[in-house]
Amino acid sequence: MGMEPGAIILTDAAVADSPAEPGVYLLYRGEELTYIGVAEQGDGIRAALKNHHSGACAGCSQQATGFAYELTHHPRRRHRQHLSARRERHGGQVPPCNECQPCGA
Repeated sequence: MGMEPGAIILTDAAVADSPAEPGVYLLYRGEELTYIGVAEQGDGIRAALKNHHSGACAGCSQQATGFAYELTHHPRRRHRQHLSARRERHGGQVPPCNECQPCGA
């Protein structure tokens, strides 16, 4: 599975243009999905992406080169659904950066 169609190259401008609303976001390194993150109310996707892109988050998510996102009023539930679907498709495995949980959940 490569980078999601419509995924965005991770740049300062792309982060600044991302929504300040809750949701789920996917980080990619090249074509590899490396992290499925959750942005809660008050933080928003923009703040979460900024933390990863700026280096505020320790771990492998700092090496992300692209992202995609989904806005939702139930980010925790949708995050669990994304992780569950990933496990089903990949023999129980989550993306590599989810194992070290950079910057939260």
